[in-house]
Amino acid sequence: MKCYSEKASILSILFMGLGQLYNRQFGKGILFAAVEILFIVYMLPFVSRGLWGLVTLGEIPQRMEAGKILPGDHSIFLMIYGIMSVLLLLVFAAIYVMNYFDARRVGEQRDKGKPVKNIINSIATLYEKGFPYLVLTPAGIFLLFLTVLPLIFGILSLLKECGSNRISSYSRVIYQIKSGRQLPRIRKSFCKQFFRCYKLGKQF
Repeated sequence: MKCYSEKASILSILFMGLGQLYNRQFGKGILFAAVEILFIVYMLPFVSRGLWGLVTLGEIPQRMEAGKILPGDHSIFLMIYGIMSVLLLLVFAAIYVMNYFDARRVGEQRDKGKPVKNIINSIATLYEKGFPYLVLTPAGIFLLFLTVLPLIFGILSLLKECGSNRISSYSRVIYQIKSGRQLPRIRKSFCKQFFRCYKLGKQF
């Protein structure tokens, strides 16, 4: 019995696009592989730095040396970059999972002796059956960074402001989540803090 699906699944886990290349879908395999290569080369350093900043919120304080004020790590900057890093990781993970299931599905078709679609046929099928998802995906990603990011930033800021009083922190966070009237205030606070940090960054 042929086991194209198992081999394609394993290869797609090892590296994005390998399962598609094994299934002889070269165009799709190159696209998936390009996504992972671009993520590793360009986004991984940013994500690593962002996750470090989200956990530590900075380790170098502002200090004075030789009569000059040297800036340290800015906790608000690091928090924003950290949240962005988490969201980018979630988007990348979603693409990785899509890559796995696509390779497995095509492998199962090969096990049954069915022909494999090339990239043109795959695009045509995606346009016919998945057009709503194709249109909504950019809007969903935009919504993720425009709404979810400020909301998480507001929650983490509240936790940071409340300090060691954990019961009070959680109570305030739950109140902010349940009260829909507070969401615009959180987004406004996020934008205000973000542009404030941007101006401070330009000064340094």
